[in-house]
Amino acid sequence: MEIPLESEGDVTILCPAGRLDAHTSPEFERFVLETISGGSSKLLIDGAQLEYLSSAGLRALLAATKKIRSQNGNIGLCSLKPQLIEIIEIAGFNSLIPVYPDRQSALAALA
Repeated sequence: MEIPLESEGDVTILCPAGRLDAHTSPEFERFVLETISGGSSKLLIDGAQLEYLSSAGLRALLAATKKIRSQNGNIGLCSLKPQLIEIIEIAGFNSLIPVYPDRQSALAALA
């Protein structure tokens, strides 16, 4: 899985594409945790190119949330397709990780 990394001010933006499932989530989780350990305290996951999210992907998001919050940081999701928002809501993750409709509103909230 290729995960482009961008930054906007002090917010690190990850842009995963494709599927976040049992096959790809270990690599995604490792990358996100390394990014946080490298000093990123504000993390935005832009899901505009994300097509699928499994329970393994949810676990990776949970691990990232726990790690960044343990370092007094913030995390958010943005630009998710409606079916992915539904998965996040059904799993109850929207109470753990803020979901923003677009990158601009997410950046404003995380800034």
